[in-house]
Amino acid sequence: MLKSLYSKALQLLAKKEYSKNELYVKLQKYSCNLDEINVVIDKLEQCQYLSDTRYVELYINSRKNKYGKNRLQYELQRKGIDSAIISDQISNIDTTHQIDTAYHYVIKKYGTCIAPDLRGKIARSLFYRGFGHNIVSQVFHRLSLADD
Repeated sequence: MLKSLYSKALQLLAKKEYSKNELYVKLQKYSCNLDEINVVIDKLEQCQYLSDTRYVELYINSRKNKYGKNRLQYELQRKGIDSAIISDQISNIDTTHQIDTAYHYVIKKYGTCIAPDLRGKIARSLFYRGFGHNIVSQVFHRLSLADD
């Protein structure tokens, strides 16, 4: 059973990258023996087929052009990733990149001419996407310069 569980884990990892916690949950569908699942996961980590650091790096790279640091951190914590790994990888995101991402989102969604009554709605939208107060205020500053 251990060999078939290991091959099933390899099949899953061949299709997509999983975090350790996600793979653990997936493998529970194929085996009720939690010790076997732990052995398989340990073996996969030793062979470097499974890595939470690599998973976080790929996850952030695929979503950083759409969401801010706060949202990415929240989503990864919900997936059961270690906080140290998350904060290490999140710190690599450039603030300028975050400002550009938020700015382009606002331009695409609302245009360059922003009415004063829309500022609250835009701010809430950016906060929901995970951008911090500093980023939001810099986006509004950039928008006011574009109006001039």
